[in-house]
Amino acid sequence: CLMLSGQMGRRLYDPAAPFPQGRAPDDQLNAVDHFFAKLLGLAGSMQTAAGRAEGERRTQFMRQFLEQLASEVAPGGMDGL
Repeated sequence: CLMLSGQMGRRLYDPAAPFPQGRAPDDQLNAVDHFFAKLLGLAGSMQTAAGRAEGERRTQFMRQFLEQLASEVAPGGMDGL
């Protein structure tokens, strides 16, 4: 996600609002917003129990990444997301 967004010339996040709190995610502009627009919801669209389980495992990994990023760039963290 991050590499492709960079290749497409998109920034990592909006410096004024790194996470889409109080605004709609804009994944055409910000790589981090794509997590909220699509990636975090993929587990629920898996068709098999094994797929859903793997999707949940990967969703947890993405949330951990986002929480770490928030601790570095967003004073309020990811509260409410």
